[in-house]
Amino acid sequence: MSFPLITDYTNAMRNARSRFNTLNLVPILDDKGAPIILAGNFAAIYKATNKDTGQVVAVKCFIRDMPDLKSRYGAVSTLIARS
Repeated sequence: MSFPLITDYTNAMRNARSRFNTLNLVPILDDKGAPIILAGNFAAIYKATNKDTGQVVAVKCFIRDMPDLKSRYGAVSTLIARS
């Protein structure tokens, strides 16, 4: 499976009004007007605000396949449910 590049995701975040309209997200921009991003080995994470609640959220966009992603998120979900 082919994934978009970080630059593709960044361009989408710059055009969030049309790309994320149904999610009601507004990217948080740095002082140069670029979306705030943290990038790792498997994903790029953007900082955004939910327009309805004002809550700051993370938008995680995968750039590589993670074969065990479902089990990883399942383990995290189980741990959170126990808290």
